[in-house]
Amino acid sequence: MTSATLAVSAAVISAAYFIGAVTGYGAAILALPVIVWLTGDLNTSVIALLIVGEVQALHVGFFNVRYAPWRELGRMLICAGIGLPIGYACRRYLPQTPLLVAMGLIQLAGGVSGLMPDDHRNPPHWLLKALLVVGGIIHGAFACGGTTLVVYAQHAIKRKEQFRAALLCCWIVLNTILLAWAAVGRTIKAPAMELAGIALPFVLLGGWLGELTARRMGQRVFARTAAALLVAAGLITVGRVL
Repeated sequence: MTSATLAVSAAVISAAYFIGAVTGYGAAILALPVIVWLTGDLNTSVIALLIVGEVQALHVGFFNVRYAPWRELGRMLICAGIGLPIGYACRRYLPQTPLLVAMGLIQLAGGVSGLMPDDHRNPPHWLLKALLVVGGIIHGAFACGGTTLVVYAQHAIKRKEQFRAALLCCWIVLNTILLAWAAVGRTIKAPAMELAGIALPFVLLGGWLGELTARRMGQRVFARTAAALLVAAGLITVGRVL
């Protein structure tokens, strides 16, 4: 990668992870389509986002772990964990376009659902559990399965502090597993490390600023912001693919 590509990619990652620190998710969802377009390499982009995502989740999660709803978090990790190895295999062996389109459509559906009045969005419990498994598949493939996990959390966790803590803990566990698999499979290459290293200081700064911003947001504004981010991410994802 050229110096210009590294610089622009690092700037995109930094901005995306500031948003992710505010909402507890969404950083990789927003950054991945742009980073893949800039670098031309899906695996480099995914690994770089995994590294900075892990560090940011640990950083911001440190301030929020006391709010974690442990029982609900356990359900999320078990269901997402079922899909994680499936997605990892998909990234290595299947075309990426169908998965990206599916991810974008789920993002749009989840965002629209979150923007609807509360009495008009009550999906069945089995569907919410299925979304967790789908989230694991997408996270295994692209390190950004947050969309479907967010849709579940929007319905299962009402307090914004618990919402953010549950998602951050999910990213820590799931990203650790994916990084371990990547290390064993020797798919962590120098370009991904270089990109992550350049972006990381700015990601940490964005995480700190995002944490301060999140504390000043009201519950309703927070929920609407999270839903609007899903819609934006879906449009970006589908638009980049099509």
